[in-house]
Amino acid sequence: MLSLISRNIPKSLWGQTALMFIVLAVVLAVLQAFTSQHYFMGAVTVCYGFVIGWFAGWMAKRRQGRP
Repeated sequence: MLSLISRNIPKSLWGQTALMFIVLAVVLAVLQAFTSQHYFMGAVTVCYGFVIGWFAGWMAKRRQGRP
């Protein structure tokens, strides 16, 4: 089962980016519907940090792969 899931996960930057933004959009939509504005804005801030960290990690990973 795990190999089936790992084969279907996109490997490119844009494929993973699209998947990440879809997941974040769903999480933020649920939070907006069921929490107060204060907690929602805190979650948005955390998501911005996550996105910046994710791109930095992707770039560092690509740089390590080059000789």
